Amino acid sequence: MNNFGKRLSRAEIFSALNAGEETEDGNTSEFEKIARRIDEDFNFGLLDNDTVLAAILARRGPEVRRDIRSEFTRTNDEGRDAAYRAGEVALRNTVRFLQSEAGVPHVSFLSYRYLLVVLTRVFAFFPNIEGRNLRLLRRWYWQAATIGPEQFKGSTPNAARILCAKVTVSNEVASIQGLLAAVKTERKHTPSLQRFSTNEAATKIVLSCWWARSPRNPETGERYEIADIAADLLEQRTARDVSRYLVPRSSVASEMKPWAANRALMPRLELDGRELVARLAQRPIDMSSALWESVLDSHSIDDSTARLLADNEIERFLRTRQSRLQAELSDFLDRACEWDFENTPPLSSLVLDDDDAEEYEDEGDLSGGND
Repeated sequence: MNNFGKRLSRAEIFSALNAGEETEDGNTSEFEKIARRIDEDFNFGLLDNDTVLAAILARRGPEVRRDIRSEFTRTNDEGRDAAYRAGEVALRNTVRFLQSEAGVPHVSFLSYRYLLVVLTRVFAFFPNIEGRNLRLLRRWYWQAATIGPEQFKGSTPNAARILCAKVTVSNEVASIQGLLAAVKTERKHTPSLQRFSTNEAATKIVLSCWWARSPRNPETGERYEIADIAADLLEQRTARDVSRYLVPRSSVASEMKPWAANRALMPRLELDGRELVARLAQRPIDMSSALWESVLDSHSIDDSTARLLADNEIERFLRTRQSRLQAELSDFLDRACEWDFENTPPLSSLVLDDDDAEEYEDEGDLSGGND
């Protein structure tokens, strides 16, 4: 029963239509249970129920917005429980890929939820992707993340449907090639750093870029782990609580308040605003010069930039760091998206003569790949 006076979510309707046997935690839906198990095992944060439902539906068919009233009524259907189990396995493989291959440590860093849904369909059919196809899939993720749904009439349901339809059973190569072709564009996309907002896709891409720099705790010098992000965010939907202000906003000019230059990825930090400024402005006496340099560099700061803080030259500090952050973001996306590389499938899937094979292998060596 809906006693809250608001519209039921799609996941709530689906759960009601396909209710199983009552259990001790009968008020918890199967989608919540799946999300909590994944969070507990991966520190990925809690996926919302509608995204879990969409991922489970994507495994069973490309149209994730289809009519759900008769989902399990077809003859010889696998059934609700089997679908949930298989969907959870595919979701786990997707989260593992995002964290270990794509460099997306937490759901709050995920630019669009529909990309996770599409990846779940991929890993449902092909759970053991490796070699060049794994690299191509990583390339696809970042290209799709930076382009967003604009190539699909700006609609995320449209994007999910079109991309899921590219993933076909029993043909891993064709599926990944189809995904890449669907996001092909002549224009490189680089988010602006003029507006940092943790609930927007562009900022989530920026956060992943910062994570790739292996940020360090300015108090201890230690590299942050995914568990540090998860501990600070708990059930938060955005990464706001781990995106610290470097300088108190009251000290920043109005035009610079939304800039990324005044934010840094620093979870598990006890320092308040003034204390953090003082810490960054001068090396702690109990930390070696080499380690302190690594700490600053992990947050896109160097000694000269830190001295600007020490001299209270806040505007110059922000402008200098903003410029560096923009250059680093461009470099990161060039590496992640590999815009200028050919999407050639694995050598094993091609029929080549000896000269073509030798040329292809040379190209892989020049790109730094290990395919």
